[in-house]
Amino acid sequence: MVLRTKPEKKEEKEKTRAELMRAALRLAASFGFASLSLREVSREAAIAPTSFYRHFGDMEELGLAILDEAVEPALQDMSEACRKAASLKRDPFVSLVEALLAAVDEDPNLFRFLFAERVGGSKPFRSAAARCVGRLSDDLEQTLADHDLGGHPASRASAAEAAVIITLELGFQGLDATHEQRLALLARARKQMKLVAAGAASTTRRPGESDG
Repeated sequence: MVLRTKPEKKEEKEKTRAELMRAALRLAASFGFASLSLREVSREAAIAPTSFYRHFGDMEELGLAILDEAVEPALQDMSEACRKAASLKRDPFVSLVEALLAAVDEDPNLFRFLFAERVGGSKPFRSAAARCVGRLSDDLEQTLADHDLGGHPASRASAAEAAVIITLELGFQGLDATHEQRLALLARARKQMKLVAAGAASTTRRPGESDG
């Protein structure tokens, strides 16, 4: 008689997949993602190593899934916070920083992963992280356009990109910051974002210049 492994139900499979990603993030926070093996991640997730392959082909696929299925939605939530702030006549640049710091508090390991892989990961990870960050910049640029902020279209693009770079750096610094240090980061962010906004608003279209 041949014993067959009972197929996982869809809900159980999704739960196990999510736990593998959480396990990888926990371990990566201490040891770095590049050093992890699928056996270590499987053990941390309390599943058999052979079960890993039901969810991911290898560790690279797991890492890319974290960026696509966890990092991307978190950044989209930040974009939504900026849109809401702009609709309420609040500064979307400062709101971006506040949203990131709140997200870092909620899931610090996820953002440790993003910050690490964005600059020091493998080429596929760096490319995927860059796409996530690029979409955040594009969303912020669109928010500025929708609410007639940031001056010339070219200025909006530059302002959005600069604001995202500043935000990510402050988020990285905020990972292990004390409450007092966090307040100082926010104060610095407000000053830096004012400069970004002022620089964008001061750029005007020259006669005969198109939006392109």
